[in-house]
Amino acid sequence: MDEAAAGFAASGLKIAVICSTDKEYATVVPQLAPKLKAAGARTVILAGHPGNSEAAYRAAGVDRFIYVRCDVLETLKSLLHEEEAQS
Repeated sequence: MDEAAAGFAASGLKIAVICSTDKEYATVVPQLAPKLKAAGARTVILAGHPGNSEAAYRAAGVDRFIYVRCDVLETLKSLLHEEEAQS
């Protein structure tokens, strides 16, 4: 987790996407999301449906979720507008 956060910090980017398997998210998200935020992520996205874990993932630092049947186009437009506003 530390290596991923350090790599993110070195990238200079502001949006991080956590992408793993649904089975791994329960352990990965609570550890990685806060480290990504501390490493400078303005937005942390989880690639997957949060299901009953949404509140816990948001508490850990996840801001958005991208998953099958979500409105990905609207999500990406929104992210682009947020980034433009922050620039």
